[in-house]
Amino acid sequence: MDKEEILQKSRTENAAGYMDERERGLRLQEDSFALGCGLLLAIILFIVKILRDQPAADLLVLVTGMSAAGFLFRCVKRRRKSDVFWASLCTLLALFYLYRFFAGAA
Repeated sequence: MDKEEILQKSRTENAAGYMDERERGLRLQEDSFALGCGLLLAIILFIVKILRDQPAADLLVLVTGMSAAGFLFRCVKRRRKSDVFWASLCTLLALFYLYRFFAGAA
């Protein structure tokens, strides 16, 4: 394969929706930063709700649900027992807080 064939193959793969290593790295950093900011905002809103004596089950559902989704993804990709444990725990907590949210409990 000469240089032009390799470049053409790379362009074809990138045009088909595949990302190169740099783009994947940037996407990973972007997603990590966005998740961190979302969790920080959830903590701030959680504290405000507690100080105002408001129920915070909705925020707890979001945080535990996001964690459960991450651990479930890890379970599929890595198949480690620790990931199964954390995925199960986060899923149960998310369901519990979802129940509390719909039940109207504080």
